[in-house]
Amino acid sequence: METASTQSQRYTIESISKSLTKEINKMSQEEFQQKILNSLEELKTDVAKSNEKFEVYRQATQSLVNLAFGLIASTTIITVVSSVFKR
Repeated sequence: METASTQSQRYTIESISKSLTKEINKMSQEEFQQKILNSLEELKTDVAKSNEKFEVYRQATQSLVNLAFGLIASTTIITVVSSVFKR
């Protein structure tokens, strides 16, 4: 049994599909190829932006791990040194 949301999604998908089919039928082959090439170029740009964001997140994560390791190492050294000098 379909919910109202599922029916709405199907209606939306069907209407988009019909709209695209009409648009494709109206276009010449060259126009269609140009539209596809433009879409691919947009996707290429989006992927490049996503890759840049991923690289920034990776570097930030690495810096955070290095900071945490440094804090743990510093705390350990301070604890050991202070316990040695208290004797």
